[in-house]
Amino acid sequence: MLIHVPLPVPTHPHEAAPPSALSETEQTSYDRVLQHFSAVDYTLPNVDQERAALTVDEKFWLSYECLLRYLRATNWNAHAAIKRLEDTLKWRREFGIYDKITPEYLEPEAMNGKGFLFGYDPHGRPAIYVSPSKLSAEESPRTIQFIVWLLERAVDLMGPGVETLALLGDYADNTQNPSFGMVRTVLGHHPNTLPRTSSALRSSHIFPGF
Repeated sequence: MLIHVPLPVPTHPHEAAPPSALSETEQTSYDRVLQHFSAVDYTLPNVDQERAALTVDEKFWLSYECLLRYLRATNWNAHAAIKRLEDTLKWRREFGIYDKITPEYLEPEAMNGKGFLFGYDPHGRPAIYVSPSKLSAEESPRTIQFIVWLLERAVDLMGPGVETLALLGDYADNTQNPSFGMVRTVLGHHPNTLPRTSSALRSSHIFPGF
C-alpha cells in the first residue's frame, strides 16, 4: 500500500498574516462541498462505472485549501464549485496527471532550464522560476505538461493555510508571455493558485499574474 507522508513546511516565520476565518456563509458553502465529496458512495458523474470512484491520490488532492480555491473562483457558489471540481477531476485523468506525466517523461523539457522550483518566498509560498525566453511561441504538448507538473509539485509543497504560490519570470532576451494555450490550461484547472502579480526578473516591470 502506498503511504502518503506530509512534506515538511518552511521553518522560517511567515511575514503574511494568517488566513482570515471564514464567514458563516462561506463556511456553509465549504461544508456543503466537503460533504458532497466525502459521501461514502460518491462517484464521478458521467464516468464509466469501473473508474467512477475516486482514487486515493484524488482524495488527497481535494484538500481544504483546494476546496477554498474553487469556492473563491465561483464566488462561494457551492453548486458551481462542485461542478468545476468534478470537471477538473476528469481533466486530470485525461491530461495524465497521475500516470503519463512522470519525471522521466518530462526530463527533456527540464534540461534547458525552462523552469524549476525555487524554494519558498518570505510568506512561505512555494516559488516557481520560469524562463519565457526558452519557451517557443507555440509550446509543444509536453512543454505545457511540464509547466503543469511544476505547478502540481509546488502545490504539494504548500503548507497548511497556503493557497497560492510565487511566480518568478526571467525575461532576459525575451519579452513574450507564455502562449494562450498554456495560460488557459493553468487558469481553467488551477484557479486562485497563481498570484495576482508575479515578479519579472531582468525586466523593468511587474507583469500581471495569469
